[in-house]
Amino acid sequence: MSLFENIKYRLNEVKITGDADNPLKDKSEADKLQKYKDDLAKKKGYVLNPTEKKKGMRLGDKLEKDIDLGAKLQDKTIGKRTPKQAYAQGMPFQPDDNPATKFQRSNKGRYPTSGKSILNKRFQYQSDIKSSEREAVKSRLKTRLGYVSDPKFKNTGEINKFVDDVTKNQKLSTATGKDSTLFKTLKKYTDATEPTQKGKYGKPARMVRGKDGVLRQYGGGQIPIKDKKRKAAAIEKGLKKFDDDLVKGANIPKGTYIPKGGVPARSDIKTRKVTYTRPFEPKELNLQFKADKLKLDYGGRIAERDPKIAGMTAAQKKKNYEKIKARIDKKNPTFKSPVTGGKLPVTPENMKKYKVNKQGFTKGQVFRNTAKKQGGKVFKYLKGVAGRNKLATAAIGLGALYFGGQQIKKALGPKTLTNKDFSSTAPIKDRSGQNVRFKYDKKAENIAKPYLTSKSLKKFKSGDYNVATKSGKPINVNQNMKQSAFEKQIQKAQKNPNNKKNQQFLKKFKNATRPT
Repeated sequence: MSLFENIKYRLNEVKITGDADNPLKDKSEADKLQKYKDDLAKKKGYVLNPTEKKKGMRLGDKLEKDIDLGAKLQDKTIGKRTPKQAYAQGMPFQPDDNPATKFQRSNKGRYPTSGKSILNKRFQYQSDIKSSEREAVKSRLKTRLGYVSDPKFKNTGEINKFVDDVTKNQKLSTATGKDSTLFKTLKKYTDATEPTQKGKYGKPARMVRGKDGVLRQYGGGQIPIKDKKRKAAAIEKGLKKFDDDLVKGANIPKGTYIPKGGVPARSDIKTRKVTYTRPFEPKELNLQFKADKLKLDYGGRIAERDPKIAGMTAAQKKKNYEKIKARIDKKNPTFKSPVTGGKLPVTPENMKKYKVNKQGFTKGQVFRNTAKKQGGKVFKYLKGVAGRNKLATAAIGLGALYFGGQQIKKALGPKTLTNKDFSSTAPIKDRSGQNVRFKYDKKAENIAKPYLTSKSLKKFKSGDYNVATKSGKPINVNQNMKQSAFEKQIQKAQKNPNNKKNQQFLKKFKNATRPT
């Protein structure tokens, strides 16, 4: 394609879509547009982060960048890069007949768009001004009629009167989501262009729950029409009904003249003959149809932004995302499938089948995770004076952390210890000299707990539990507790119970196991 043809097609493209790079005529209008973008971005909660401030970015530029990215993501394929160019969505609101892209494989006949052109058009049609939707849609219909080469529409006055007369009895829907006219229109168009027929077996529809707990429909479904002739006939019939329903919904007064002609998309430089494309169709007089097209082309309501998140850098957003994801994952736990290695949801069926708890862990995993967690706490937090007495050593040997993490560090002194200050113990033994096996089971004789209980202390006193150093020297747990800094701290607090700090300390450790 020659340079001249490229320029010609681009000019025609602007005529068809109205999307020029900068449709504003002078600097004052350009300033108005920039102010509109800045004010809109501020209203929607946009905030510049430190990096953007250094670059001299404006709020409106940030909004434009986001909208441009959103337009590109409409055509993004999972696992592939984001497209460099955004394109309008085309049918059913606009035919994909752009001569500049008709030879492209992926974007055949589509019209390009961008964040800049979208905001330009929102400004032109006043889409973000309250109660202006109807007038915005009418304005766009008038613009469309201005490009139609019909001699009966010579000036703006004739076009304005025609639009006012045709649309005076039409109302715009305020429904949203699946109830919106845009959703319904797109679904009807999809049904018309992708016709189906009843399934081969003709069995009534029924829902069956599989072994994996998922409900699936069997029978009674629709399948695509494979025969090409039948499919083409069904599509033609479906599209005709689609257009007829739109015309019917417009409630056009009887005897209304329908504009003729189209947009001069291209002309022959030798013969000067003009070839018209996109002829005006009666369905375009449906105001709701035009309103849905406006939303599809230039977006509807722009969502409010959280100023806190908007002001974050990319690194801060990533960290925040991971935090939110972890919170969601916690509420919706999964576990690794022993069969496929993939993730399965924690459902009552899966819990029973794979013998996992509500967190998605097996009994073995619970034990390993708890042991790992408790072991980590020992060496992370037990750095206070408690590490100097044998009680702490006994507690570690038992696998019981009576003292609560950071609290022991604050309560028992500021001195920081190293691993050299800790001594290892031999396994805890019973009266017969056999190692005591502690289990995370309520029914077990020797229950493993994250703290030293009164019951466990009694067993140490009675001799049911015996603990010693690795050299074989017996450890008197009860006696060591009497001599511990923690016990002395409690006794000291009890002597002056009216002190506010002492009250808080005693309240916090009121259920603590005390020596006898």
